[in-house]
Amino acid sequence: MDTLRNPSGPLPASTYWRRRLVIIGVLLAVVAGVVWACANNSGAEQKPTGAAGTPTDIPTVPADTVSPTPTPTPTGTGTTGTGEPTGTATTGTTSAKASPSLSTRNGKLLCPASDLRVSVRSDQKFYSAGQQPKFTLIVVNLRKKPCYVDVGSSALGVTVISGKDRVWSTVDCAKSPAEKLRRFESGDVYTATASWKKTRSAKGCPATKGTAKPGYYVLDGHVGKVKPEERSVFVLEKG
Repeated sequence: MDTLRNPSGPLPASTYWRRRLVIIGVLLAVVAGVVWACANNSGAEQKPTGAAGTPTDIPTVPADTVSPTPTPTPTGTGTTGTGEPTGTATTGTTSAKASPSLSTRNGKLLCPASDLRVSVRSDQKFYSAGQQPKFTLIVVNLRKKPCYVDVGSSALGVTVISGKDRVWSTVDCAKSPAEKLRRFESGDVYTATASWKKTRSAKGCPATKGTAKPGYYVLDGHVGKVKPEERSVFVLEKG
């Protein structure tokens, strides 16, 4: 039995030739496969064209972010290189117009009107028949340097108006209308107060007077020619 499973002795010559042919066939198949693979790879590298060769993962950038800013080219008289300024810049007229005109009185520098802020207010919005309205006028110096303001009773005051009717004003019967220059530091605030007996008045302080009727009234004021940006409104109620 062992002799049948493992025969001994030389094999026929045809057997050896078949084995050799099989080995040679396998080697030729391997070589042919390698040659075919190389040929395909070289052909694939030569074919990319158009959009297929463009990477798709590169973000696009807006053109205005990469375009260089054009450098202005000097033209006209600027190419002469003289360095001399031209135009009206050297005249200083712009700065002169922007600065308020300054004036003096008795050797004292007056505050420009553009540097003053004036406001008025009443102590209440509604007044019954037995109440007298009280008014406040406030002056503020916005100038960075000290200056003077006329706060005399003829230059500074409050006025009560009803429609187009000028009802009453502190300047009509001022007892001391003389000039009164007051020094204002930068940011200085000046306050003046007045009470109204609900009587009418007129310029020159005539003797004949009337009484204000119930209704809406507007409070105005002034310091020289400077007036408040906003007026105050109050009401005289019926008795």
